[in-house]
Amino acid sequence: MDVILSVSEESHTLLEPNLHDGNLLGLSVPSPQHAELAVADAKGKRYCIAMGGVLRLHAGDFWEGNIILDVTVSRGEQARVGDLSLLAFAGQNQAQSDAYLKSVHDQVVRDSLFVLQLSPSYGCYLTVVSKTIRIYPSK
Repeated sequence: MDVILSVSEESHTLLEPNLHDGNLLGLSVPSPQHAELAVADAKGKRYCIAMGGVLRLHAGDFWEGNIILDVTVSRGEQARVGDLSLLAFAGQNQAQSDAYLKSVHDQVVRDSLFVLQLSPSYGCYLTVVSKTIRIYPSK
């Protein structure tokens, strides 16, 4: 199984595979601390994005279609606190939210964790903090 992962140094946008205008087909959490995204590029070629050692995950607005605008991947010091904003809990006041996100960011930097963000043109948005990310072709 070939692992494919090419990320722009400047914008952290996933370049290979190119998922712009592709689809998020599914999200599964097959075991604790493990998550998988089933995605397809604009031509229909399918991939699995497998994340191990998942510490935080938030996804919302999953709809039929789920068109991907872009996927960004940053690691450790490359990640910004703002990259984690989707992980804040509903009902927290701004001070609580800021403190929580800072603590998550501190852990990302300290442990050199990955932050994967999926931004939609339509549908699901997603942020994951994990120890590993693998992307490979799937059926």
